[in-house]
Amino acid sequence: MKKIHYPEDRTAFEYSYWQIFKESGLQTEWTRLRRKLIAWSDSPDKSTIYPDQIQDVICGKYEILVDIYLDYKKIKKNKIGDAEWVTLETDLFSLFSYNASKEDHSHAFQPEIAEFFMGHAVELELHVCHYCELAYVNAYGFSGVFKDFGRFLKNATEGDIRHYIRRADGNPYSDRIIGDVVELQKKYSEKQITEAFNNIGPWGGKEPKKSETIAAKLRNHFDLDHFLPKSQCPIVGLSLYNLVPSCAVCNEKLKGADEIGGDDRAKWLTLSPTSDSYSFDKEVSIAIEPTPTDFKTKETPEKYRLAFSPKANKYEPIIREFLLEERYNYHKCEALRLHDLLVDYPKTRIKMIKDVFKGSKTEKEIENDIFGVEYNQAYHRCFSKMYSDIFQAHYKQDC
Repeated sequence: MKKIHYPEDRTAFEYSYWQIFKESGLQTEWTRLRRKLIAWSDSPDKSTIYPDQIQDVICGKYEILVDIYLDYKKIKKNKIGDAEWVTLETDLFSLFSYNASKEDHSHAFQPEIAEFFMGHAVELELHVCHYCELAYVNAYGFSGVFKDFGRFLKNATEGDIRHYIRRADGNPYSDRIIGDVVELQKKYSEKQITEAFNNIGPWGGKEPKKSETIAAKLRNHFDLDHFLPKSQCPIVGLSLYNLVPSCAVCNEKLKGADEIGGDDRAKWLTLSPTSDSYSFDKEVSIAIEPTPTDFKTKETPEKYRLAFSPKANKYEPIIREFLLEERYNYHKCEALRLHDLLVDYPKTRIKMIKDVFKGSKTEKEIENDIFGVEYNQAYHRCFSKMYSDIFQAHYKQDC
């Protein structure tokens, strides 16, 4: 529903993302595997579909990723069951390793990628799920209260330390180990305490450092969905413009590895919030149906429903995939309440209220105080599109 806001000049942004992988030595293996893909591809553009530099895959524009994805699927269809293909695909999954499996000992980049997105949360305007706008995707945990890990260690209560500092399997450490961490507060400053913490017995001197693994895990309280499923094409598993900040419901419970665009390139280009062609917000509106005639709609909610219109539109696959109408109708009381406020406070009444304020508030400011539409948009609140659409529809009828 919500297009991802990338920086106008993406050069520094993409370079920053590439730093995650720069020292990982991925290029050599990609050169070898790319040769096989080109040899098996039937496309006349195969040399350009699969970029020579792996950086151009990882930071490549979404349109490039769609071409890779669709060509890869064609090769897969032709080579399925071939032993050589099985080996190649296994190597590709290992190379583009987002989450490492128990059998795969390659580096998993997910924690660093999640940290990158949170580090750029402001410029990406990362606030709500980009598929539904029904849930927030902000970070929380100790990082929501403390500036950094050092400040957390220095100022956290024993309860906080016990809660956040746990074994890799999620189980708590013993009282003795937690006591050792608490003792650091007395001995070290904010600047020194993290290094001392990383040298404590159970995890002392190991890589990655304990502080880094905890910080990455706690910052990752949101999902990054691969719009082009990485399970179908491992090559797009690390690609920046294939990652959509989303809530767990949209990512895990609804979409998963579903292929919303099928084999249709135009659909893939249109449906992803990472695509320059994505325009859900402009082309689809959320409306109360039927058009309300009651003065107080919230007193008769059973008569109304929320609908995404127009009925036939190119974003229907998104509306269906994420059950948007069903999920929004659970919250239709929000829309009905706004409608009733709009009826209670028409333009004429807003002007009367303005007179009471004797020029200290404009009509727009009064409208925002009452309806909150601009506030919801400015602060990226859930339901902001719904509020805006209903507000605009009401004033169109009013004119």
